[in-house]
Amino acid sequence: MAVSSMSEVNFDSLSMSQDEACDCIYRMLAKIGVAEDLNVSDDTIRHFANEIPDYYNHVPFHCFQHCVMVSQMTFLVLTRCSLGKSIGQRQSTSLILAALCHDMQHPGLSNEYLLRTGHEFAQAYKTSPLENHHIACAHKLMSSGIANSIPDSEREQLLRDMREYILATDLSNHTGIMTEVETITPIFDIANPSHLRTLCKLVLKCSDVSNECRPQPVASRWLNKLNEEFWAQGDQEKSEGFTPKPIMDREMADIGHQQVGFLSDLVIPMFEDLCKLVPPFEDLALTSLRASLQHYSAAVEDQATV
Repeated sequence: MAVSSMSEVNFDSLSMSQDEACDCIYRMLAKIGVAEDLNVSDDTIRHFANEIPDYYNHVPFHCFQHCVMVSQMTFLVLTRCSLGKSIGQRQSTSLILAALCHDMQHPGLSNEYLLRTGHEFAQAYKTSPLENHHIACAHKLMSSGIANSIPDSEREQLLRDMREYILATDLSNHTGIMTEVETITPIFDIANPSHLRTLCKLVLKCSDVSNECRPQPVASRWLNKLNEEFWAQGDQEKSEGFTPKPIMDREMADIGHQQVGFLSDLVIPMFEDLCKLVPPFEDLALTSLRASLQHYSAAVEDQATV
């Protein structure tokens, strides 16, 4: 895949080698100005980018390639939508780093499953066990050198911001965050630190579920990988005597209806809220997302007439 696609919505990390994906990460960090912001060398940034794959498991969906996709959408919002100029250098840095770290060592299982079965992540963290483990991994990676040249107080704030943004990707926090967004939108002030952090949380949340903004063949490949991961958990739950949710049950799943519900009830409203705060995001992502909903709605209607 050409490096030029790094700035396009048709980007697809599944078509790239690991080395190519790491090079894209390096280029995104360089474009955003992370090396200058954190006062580190170009080599330190490249080394950091090359370390990231080691922090991701080989699971169908929540893998290194997913991290790259989410980070690239975050990069597009910061650059093509010019959000980086509005939120400032340090927030741009914390947001792209949070995107890169947001699913580290994901085991391909849901929080609900981890809590029910007493998984080691759930024993360590009573709430949001996945996200809290991702944060712990992020802290470990950040300590390898990339954040060691800024004052302690700045490093601690950077890590706090990354923590807040990664926790926002837990869907159990969705309603609370969207209430925050609804509250600040009419009075939004980019100079208000609380408003700024809420905006950054929304950007990462949208980036995390942005596959359906991509061209349909790309989105379809990612949907297949998500279902593969869901159904593997469902198979495991059945073998342990549990009844999986329909979305996790390969024999019960209704992909068309599930996608229509997911897009219309959660994803599109969230994207519309981001467009109110970042208007260029509509042309970048929302228009294609609505087309994706039409695609699945038509498929459901065709299925009903058979």
